[in-house]
Amino acid sequence: IPLNMAYAMLNRRLEKMAKNTDCPFISAEAGRMELLETAEVDAIQARADYKNWKTALTTMEQELRRAVEFGFNKEELAEARSNSISAAENAIKSWPTVKSEDVASAIAQSAAQDKVFTMPQEDWAISREVVENLTPEQCQAALKEAWTGAFPRVIVTSNKENSQGSAEIMKAYRESQTAKVQPYQADGRKDFSYKFGDPGKVMARTETTDLGVTQLTLSNGVRVNLKPTEFDKDSINIT
Repeated sequence: IPLNMAYAMLNRRLEKMAKNTDCPFISAEAGRMELLETAEVDAIQARADYKNWKTALTTMEQELRRAVEFGFNKEELAEARSNSISAAENAIKSWPTVKSEDVASAIAQSAAQDKVFTMPQEDWAISREVVENLTPEQCQAALKEAWTGAFPRVIVTSNKENSQGSAEIMKAYRESQTAKVQPYQADGRKDFSYKFGDPGKVMARTETTDLGVTQLTLSNGVRVNLKPTEFDKDSINIT
């Protein structure tokens, strides 16, 4: 759990970076995966325009090292914890309407991996105390352990040919390792940026009973189609 939370906070940083116009990568994420019940692999990867591969590689290496060396702050952990708790609570609420094929698939997967199948209620009962009492120091320690003593493989995949190949890749990686990193500086809290204007009033309502759809026309020009279902309990999907 501390490692999963550490990756959640690191990925949140990478997500924020990717929204900046000067970011060298389009998207990036880090995490741990299990390979054929043989090995656990910790990885950080990104998608970038080929011309930016060096700066993308440098940025990933330094952001990972920043998290390992300096850890995370309380605000970051509070956000990650809130997301984890919300996900657990939503999973419990939606369990009564989960699809049978999804349950069957989860049971079969658990059996294939020699694991015990558990319901969301059981998962949360097991993990709740750890999640609610987790500290930034525990998350940093877990991330540091995962990346200490490792022999990383650096892979650049592209349809462009590189005459220098691995030598240039490792040169860029080694140079990045020599750069000092500073503690993470979180952005200050900002006011909500989106202004939706004045609420519209319902000017027309049409009930399509055979489809169970209610169509609304609002005074601000917005048209709304409402369709209640019993598929997902306590959830609202907006398209």
